[in-house]
Amino acid sequence: MRARRLRGFVVAIVLGWGVFGWGVGGFARAQDDQAGARAITPEWQVAQVSGRVLVRSADGRNQVPARAGHAVPAGGVLISGANSRVELVAGGSIWRIGSLGVWQALPDGARVLAGSALAVVPPGAEQVVEALGGSMWLGSGTWMLTAVENEGLKVVCFAATGTLRTGSSPGTVAQAENTRQLRAGELVFLRPGGRGFGPVVTIFLAESLGTSRLVQGFPRPLPNFKELQLAAAVQSDRLAAVSKALVAGAKDPAGFQVMVTEPPEVRKQPRQSAP
Repeated sequence: MRARRLRGFVVAIVLGWGVFGWGVGGFARAQDDQAGARAITPEWQVAQVSGRVLVRSADGRNQVPARAGHAVPAGGVLISGANSRVELVAGGSIWRIGSLGVWQALPDGARVLAGSALAVVPPGAEQVVEALGGSMWLGSGTWMLTAVENEGLKVVCFAATGTLRTGSSPGTVAQAENTRQLRAGELVFLRPGGRGFGPVVTIFLAESLGTSRLVQGFPRPLPNFKELQLAAAVQSDRLAAVSKALVAGAKDPAGFQVMVTEPPEVRKQPRQSAP
């Protein structure tokens, strides 16, 4: 009964977004098309699937279980059940959608409506990512994205050479306040209501790589997995002291609360004179 209610809730999100989101997303894309052309992503194809994952057509009339080789055109929606995940590939790009996720293909990227997803954007490319609270462009790199309760989007950089940006189309000059250049192991929120990015917070990349099922939970590893391991090792060397970042969801429209605990104080030993 609980699983049935949860499935109904996820479906409600998709249907609600179909009515409300298409109008907002279509308006945003119309503005972008006037500002500059955006790259068109080839049709997505299911590469790996574990558990129960459904593929729904853009018009919502057809729904079938996802299978390897299944084509997902723009507008297609993937809905994953508990303990389920799926990988899609297209033109050198990779998307992995985790448990209880709702993901929709766009001509130039994807919508992340529920759950977590991992995106690998190839060098020199950019992809649009839309959420219930806003939209942004992902530059080349490996990113973890999670839709949070207050309709924002949490973005973790695993490795990147590109930037995150809002408020401008690919190929145009972005305003400094709308751009974030993240290093491996850094996290930022795309705040709802078109309010741009929040502060940058550091996380432990090695721990994230070791525990994420979107990284570890597929028979075939990510093609750049060794690169991610190297980035985690470099970050570990860079962090001289242990610290933890606690991120709390916003309770009101003011935004996210970010609390960073200070590293333990290192006691200085008294200097001893040489014999």
